[in-house]
Amino acid sequence: MLFFLLVLGFGTPVWSQRSSSELFNGEREWLHEYGYSLGAVVGSYGAAPMVYHLSQGILYTPRLIFPFKNSGSLDVVPHVGVGLTSSLLLGRSNLISTDVGASVHVNAGLGSTLSNTGSFGAFYGLGFQSYTIHVFDFLNPGNPVYQPQTYVGPVADAGIRFFLYGSPVALTIQYAPTIYVPASARNYGIQGMASARLMYGLY
Repeated sequence: MLFFLLVLGFGTPVWSQRSSSELFNGEREWLHEYGYSLGAVVGSYGAAPMVYHLSQGILYTPRLIFPFKNSGSLDVVPHVGVGLTSSLLLGRSNLISTDVGASVHVNAGLGSTLSNTGSFGAFYGLGFQSYTIHVFDFLNPGNPVYQPQTYVGPVADAGIRFFLYGSPVALTIQYAPTIYVPASARNYGIQGMASARLMYGLY
């Protein structure tokens, strides 16, 4: 809770401006990040909490940054990732999975702009994402060979930026409640996807 209050404290003054011309400095910047993600599709079956799919993979996230006049920035962040998933629901492991989406963040401190190389930064945002497990079944002739399992929903995230071994990194926690669940998984109480990311910035 303290973290979110601090981040809101960073963001509130810039939103008090009355027009976009007063809010932004008119510049545009690109910054690229890549890294590692660990995620789980979670829910509850009966009264028991469940982890239905557990995945790990690599991500690439270009950031289009709109610096504020006073400090900080707003950015638009698409992402694409690929990884491997172990699935309790499907009873299989080492399934290929992909993750695509986009978010909008308010940023303060380190990494908020290309010129801000302070020792610490923070950000929070909202977006939308799609997570797909790519299932191939070559052993049952009566079933389709390709059976994608796609989960879609909005996403909220927050994180911090700091230096690790001399390189800027971002540690992010996010949660995406599912508004679309594949038909084969709709009776298992799936609620969403929780994940953590460690991203390195190419400044």
